[in-house]
Amino acid sequence: MSAMYSIHKTMHPPTGIELSLYCNLMGQGDKQLVVAGSNMLKVFRLVPEPEELQSSEKGECPKTRLECLLSFPLFGRVAALASALLPGSRRDSLLVGFDEGKLSICEYDPLRHDLTTVSMHMFEEDELRGGATETIGMQMRVDPESRCAAILVFGKRIAILPFGREASVDEETGARRAPLLPSYVINLRELDEKLCNVADLQFLHGYYEPTLAILYEPIKTFSGRLAVRRDTYQLVAISLNVEQRVHPVIWTVTNLPFDCLRIAPVPRPIGGALVLAVNCLLYLNQSVPTYGVSLNTLTETSTRFPLKPAEGVKMSLDCAQSVFVTSDQLVVSLRTGELYVVTLVADSMRSVRDFNFERAASSVLTSCMTMCGDNYLFLGSRLGNSLLLRVQEKKAAGERDGEPFGKRRRTDGPLGNVENLDLEELEVYGSEDMTQTQMKQYTFEVCDSILNLSPCGQLSMGQPAFLSEEFTLEDPDIELITTSGHGKNGALSVLQRSVRPQVVTTFPLPGCLDMWTVLGADSGSASSGDQHAFLLLSRADSTMVLQTGEAINELDKSGFQTAERTVVAGNLGSRKYIVQVTTSSVLLLSGSVLVHSLSVSLGSPLVAASIADPYVVVTSESGQVALVALSGDRLRLSVPNVDTEDLTLATAFVDRSGLFTSTVPSYVRDTEESGDLSAERLQRQRQQELDEEDEMLYGDSVASMFPAPPAADSEKSAGAEGEPPSWKRWREPPPASAWLLLAYGSGDVSLCSLPDCRPLLVLRGLAQGWTVLGHDTVPPPVEGEPARPAPIRELAITCMGHMLSRPVLTAVVADQLLIYEAFPCYGLPENQLKLKFRRVSHDVIIRSRKSKTRPSSETVEQGTPLLLREFHNVAGFHGLFLCGPNPHWILMTSRGELRFHPMTIDGRLKSFASFNNVNCPQGFLYFNKEGEMRICVLPPHLLYDAPWPIRKIPLRCTPHIICYHLETKTHLVCSSNAQQSMKVYKFTGDDKELSVEDRGDRFPYPYQKVYTIQLYSPVSWEPVPKASIEFEEWEVVTVLKNVSLQYEGHRSGQRMYIAVATNHSYGEDVVCKGQLMLMDVIEVVPEPGQPLTKNKLKTLLTKEQSAPVTAISSVAGFLLGAVGQKVFVWTVKNNDLVGLAFIDTQVYIHELHAMKNMILASDVSNSVSVLRFQQDFRTISLLARDYKPRDIYGVEYLVDNTQVGFIATDAEANLVVFQYQPEARESNGGQRLMRRADFNLCSRVTTMTRVRCRLKDTSGERKHPPIVAKRHMTVYASLDGGLGFLLPLPEKTYRRLLMLQNLLTGQLPHSLGLNPRTFRAYRSQRRELQPPARGVLDGDLVFSYLNLPAPERNDVARRIGAKTDELADDLMDISRFTAHF
Repeated sequence: MSAMYSIHKTMHPPTGIELSLYCNLMGQGDKQLVVAGSNMLKVFRLVPEPEELQSSEKGECPKTRLECLLSFPLFGRVAALASALLPGSRRDSLLVGFDEGKLSICEYDPLRHDLTTVSMHMFEEDELRGGATETIGMQMRVDPESRCAAILVFGKRIAILPFGREASVDEETGARRAPLLPSYVINLRELDEKLCNVADLQFLHGYYEPTLAILYEPIKTFSGRLAVRRDTYQLVAISLNVEQRVHPVIWTVTNLPFDCLRIAPVPRPIGGALVLAVNCLLYLNQSVPTYGVSLNTLTETSTRFPLKPAEGVKMSLDCAQSVFVTSDQLVVSLRTGELYVVTLVADSMRSVRDFNFERAASSVLTSCMTMCGDNYLFLGSRLGNSLLLRVQEKKAAGERDGEPFGKRRRTDGPLGNVENLDLEELEVYGSEDMTQTQMKQYTFEVCDSILNLSPCGQLSMGQPAFLSEEFTLEDPDIELITTSGHGKNGALSVLQRSVRPQVVTTFPLPGCLDMWTVLGADSGSASSGDQHAFLLLSRADSTMVLQTGEAINELDKSGFQTAERTVVAGNLGSRKYIVQVTTSSVLLLSGSVLVHSLSVSLGSPLVAASIADPYVVVTSESGQVALVALSGDRLRLSVPNVDTEDLTLATAFVDRSGLFTSTVPSYVRDTEESGDLSAERLQRQRQQELDEEDEMLYGDSVASMFPAPPAADSEKSAGAEGEPPSWKRWREPPPASAWLLLAYGSGDVSLCSLPDCRPLLVLRGLAQGWTVLGHDTVPPPVEGEPARPAPIRELAITCMGHMLSRPVLTAVVADQLLIYEAFPCYGLPENQLKLKFRRVSHDVIIRSRKSKTRPSSETVEQGTPLLLREFHNVAGFHGLFLCGPNPHWILMTSRGELRFHPMTIDGRLKSFASFNNVNCPQGFLYFNKEGEMRICVLPPHLLYDAPWPIRKIPLRCTPHIICYHLETKTHLVCSSNAQQSMKVYKFTGDDKELSVEDRGDRFPYPYQKVYTIQLYSPVSWEPVPKASIEFEEWEVVTVLKNVSLQYEGHRSGQRMYIAVATNHSYGEDVVCKGQLMLMDVIEVVPEPGQPLTKNKLKTLLTKEQSAPVTAISSVAGFLLGAVGQKVFVWTVKNNDLVGLAFIDTQVYIHELHAMKNMILASDVSNSVSVLRFQQDFRTISLLARDYKPRDIYGVEYLVDNTQVGFIATDAEANLVVFQYQPEARESNGGQRLMRRADFNLCSRVTTMTRVRCRLKDTSGERKHPPIVAKRHMTVYASLDGGLGFLLPLPEKTYRRLLMLQNLLTGQLPHSLGLNPRTFRAYRSQRRELQPPARGVLDGDLVFSYLNLPAPERNDVARRIGAKTDELADDLMDISRFTAHF
C-alpha cells in the first residue's frame, strides 16, 4: 500500500475573538478597534447608524456599528496583542505576540493599505526555556506612556523592549539621531530567588520610570491543602531603568490569598493596582494601607487576609474580565455574563476605602473587554457573539432625603469613625459632611454584534428543509449543522455555503441573450416602493418588452425599440426616465412613452454601453466612444477627446463615497504636511511638563531619552479647540460624481472625470493584477513576460458598504476575476486623486477546463452578456452578481467585509437582473443554461453578511451533541442547563446518601447540569412539542448517535436507530455506573393545529451497565460500545442486549468509528487503535495501534478509492494521518500504525465528518472522472469557529503542488514575518525520535498562487517546470470537487 497524500484548506475562517484593543493604528481622524482570534487579525472602525445621525441630540453619541477595514489571516496563532506609540511616529504601532516566544512589531502603511513589519523578536532559545516543555501563553504588557514593553518568557524570564532612543548627533549634518535601544532579558531568579510561577504582570500608572507589578506564587497550593498552606501569593513592584538596566524592587506585598488571578492597574489620579481573586477583590498601592473585600463566604476558611464583607454581594471572579470606564470605575464581566460596575471610593489622600458594586446588565460570556473612547464598550467572546455596547451615564434622580441606590457615604473603612478624630486630622481628612459623593450609574445598550460560531463541539450534516422543485441534482444537497456557544449563549448554527434561491415561477424563453429591469415613471412613489415596471429581453436581432405588475404581460405598443437588439437599459434623471441603448440609437422614455430618440452613428453598430446618471457612455464595434448626456428631457451627444487607440473597453460609474477627490478632509490630522508640526507641538508640551523641581531632582538626560506619552492630552486639547467628534462627519453625505473608465490593450486603465473626460488617474498594469495600483506604482520588470497582457473583458466600479463609502473595482481579465478596493491615501502630492486601489484576495475561480468542442473562454462573441451584473435592493443588499460557470454573489454591507457566496445549484447562468415586484418583493431574475428564466427571492431566514450564509438558532442552554435522523429528516439535540444546587452525594460505606448543604445566602453553590434530548424540525427549527427526554440530575449524556442494527424477531435486515449512552456521576467517592438506551423517531397523527407533533421519541430498550458508557457505534448490524476499559459487541434480541464479544482497551475510549468490519477507537491519552470484528467467529481483536502517547480529540477516516487512512486530531492542534501497512518494516508485522502525514491546524478539533466528492462540475456541464466518485473529503469544525477539509490527492498532483508550496513559502511576503512551514509543522511537548511525516499540503498557501500578479504566476510556474494552466486546473479541480454544502 502506497502512502496517501492530501491537501488541507480552510473553508470558513475562525470567528471567536480572544484579544482586542483600541488604538490610533491608521490615523485618518479617528481610532480603530483591533481584534484577534486564532490566526485572524482584524481592524474595525466605529461608524454611526445612518438613522441615528439626524435624530441624535447635540453632544450625544449615536448608536454605532463596527466596519471592518483590514483583515489578515496569519501563519501563526495570536497569543498577545498590544499597541504603543513609538518615537517619531504619528500613529500607534501594533505589538503582536505568538506562541513559542515570537513577537512582531508592525505599523500601518498608508501607501499600501497594509501592515508593515518594523521589527521581529524571538525568545524561544533553549537557554531561555530553562527546561520548560509546555508552551505557556504569552503575557505581553506595554507601559502606559509607551516607554517600553515587557514580555513574560516561559514563566521564568522577562524580556524588556525599550521604546526610548539614545540621543546622538550626526557628525556630517549636525542633526540629532535617535536609534532604538536594544532589548534585553531579565532573569526573575536574580531579582528574588523565590520569584517564580508568575500569574500576571502589569505596568502601573503614575510613576516617573516604568514600574512593573508582578503577581506570583513562590510555593503552590490548592483548595484541598488549605488547612496546611494558604495565602501563598505575593506581589512585587519593580522600577525599570532601561538605560542603565537596573531594576530595583520598590515595594512588595506578601500573604495574598491563594486564589489570586490577575492585576488590574488603576489609572491616575488614584494609582495602584487591583488584585482580582476568585473570592475577593484587593486594592494595593505603595505606602498606602491595603484594602480588600470578600465577595462570598468562602474567604472565611480560605484566607487569613483581612477582608471586609461586601454587603449584598455574592459573586465569583474566576473567568472574569474587567476594564476601567473612568479613573475610579471599572466594568467587570463575570463568567455568567453579568456586568457589574465597581466604583473605587477614595478619600482626599487618594486611598481606596471602599468598593461599591452595582449590577448593570446581563451580557455575553466575554473573553476580552475594551473601552472604545468614552462612550462605547466592546465585549469580545469566543463563547458567543461579540458585542459593541453604548455606555451612557444615568441621569441623577431623587432627592437627598430619598437617597438613591448609588449614593453612599464615603465614611466606611478605616476612617469611618470621624467623631474620634481631632481637629488636625479633620483638616487632613475632611469632615463627615465633606465626604459624601454621588455614585455614577450607567446604562448599556447593544449597538452591534459580530457573529461567532465557536466553540463547534459537534458537526452534523442534514438536508435543507426548503428546496424548490425546479432543481434536479445528481449530487446530494446537504447543509452543515454545528453546536455553538456555551450556557445562555448556546445555539445551533446551520451553515449553507451555496445560496439556494426560492423559485417563485419559471418561464421557458429560448433565444434570449440578456435582460434588464427598469423602474417606471411612478416607481419612486411611496405606494410602489421602487418596484420595477418593465422587463427588457434582448435577442439576437430584436427586443421583447414585458410590463411587470400584478401579472407579467408583453407590451405590443410602446415607445421602446423592439426591432433591434438592446445593448443596455436603465434609468436616468434620478429614476424619472428610462434609457434604452440599441445598436444604432439611444432612446429616452417616460414610462412606456417615448420622449426623445437620438441616433448614434459612429461608423459601426454599438456593442457596449454604460450608464452613470445623467450620462450614458456608448462604444462602437470599431472602438469609438461617445458620451450621451441628459439635459432636461433631451439627450445630447458628444464625442469626448480621449485616446481611443488600442482602446478595448469604456465604462462609466457614479461615485458616492467621496474618495475620488484631490482635497484632504479637515478631520485628517496625520498627513505628511502636518506631521512635523504635530511632532514639534508634542515636543513643546513635553518640555513644558518638566518644571524646575524635576530638573533639579532627575536632570534632563533621562527625560530626553523617552518619547512623549500618547497624546491623550493633546487629543483633549484638540477637542477643546472646537474640533467635532469623528462621527459628525457622516452627517452630510458627499456629493455624487460621474466618472469614466477606459481600458487599453496594454493592460492600463485610465480614470477620467465626466463630463470633461479629463484623465486624473492611470492604473498601470491592472490587467496583470499587481497588488497596489495608484499614481506612483510602476509595475516591476519581470523576465520572460510577454509584451502584451491578456485583454480586460469587463470592468466595473461599485460603491458598497456603509453609506456606499467603499468603492470596489472588479475586472474580468481572461479567465480570472480581479477585485480591488479603493482606499484613501492622503500623503500623495497636491492636485492628485487621494486614493489608491489594493487587490483583494479571494477563492472565486471563474475558469473552466479547455474543451475542443467549446471555444476558449478568452474569445468573446458579440452580444455575449456581461458576467458582472450590478444589483440593487435584493433582500436589502447592494453589490455584484457574477454570472458564468461558477455563479457568485459579491456583496458588502455596513460590516465592511466582502462576501462571496456561490449559487451553483442551477449550473451555469447566462444573465441576471434584480427584480422588485408586488409578487416578488426584493427578488431577482436569471437565465440558466437551458434558456429558462427564473423569478426568485433569497431565503429570508438566512444571514448573508457572514463568510457562509448562516442561520443561528438560540437555545439558551449548552448544546453538546446533534444527531440527524434520516428517515424523518429531523434533528436530535442533546443539551444541558446548569443550575445552582445544594445537593451532594456522600459515600456511607456500602451506599451513597443524598445530603442537602445550606451554607447561607452568600455561599457560591456549585452548578449542577441537567441533560435533555430534544427533537427539532428543520422546517422552522422549533422544538417538537412533547418530544423530549429529560434525564436525572446526576446523569450525564456522553453519546447520542445513529446506529444501524439488525433487530431480530421483528424485521429482517438492518435499520437505523438512535443510541444514547449516559453516565451517573455522583462524585469521586461513588463508583460510576452507565446506561444504554435505544430509541426511535416514529411518526404519529399530529395534534390539531400543531403539525410538528407528527414525530415522537420512542424508547425501545434501556440497559444498565456496570461502568460508564463513553462511546457507541455499530458494526455489521451489531451494537458496539465502550464500557469502562472494555469494548463490547452486543446484538439486540427480544428487547434486550446480548453480549457477543469484548476486548480490553486503554484508559478512556471516547470515540468509536466503524467501517465494514474495521473499528477505529480513540483514547483520551493513549492515541488511536484499530480493531477488527470477525462476524463468523463472533470475536473482536486488536489489529494495530499507535504506541506513542497522544491526547486525542477526534478521529475519522480518510478514504481514497481503495486506500484508507486514519485521521486523528490531538490536544496540540495537530492532525495526524495513520495507515495500516503490515508490509512495512517499522510496523512490527502490522502491530504498529504508521504515521504517514502530520499537519498543524492552529485550532483544536473535536468533530469531523465525511462526504463523497461531487460527481458534477458546478456549471452542470461536465462530469468528474469516475475515480473522484470514490474519494471522500473529510470536513472538520474547530473550537475557534473555523471549518476546513482534508482531501486525498493523486501523487502526481501532490508533487506538483508541493513544489509550488515550497517556492511560495520563500517568495511571498508573509504578514508579520511569519513562516508558513513552521506554522504547519507538527508540535509536541514530548520529544519524539521520529522525523515529521508531512504529506499534507497547506491549501491556504497553495491557493494564494491564484492571487499573484500574472507575471509572477508565470515566473513561479516556469521555475517549477510546470505550466500555468496545469497549476490553475489542479486548484480548480480541488475547488470543484469540494463544492458541497
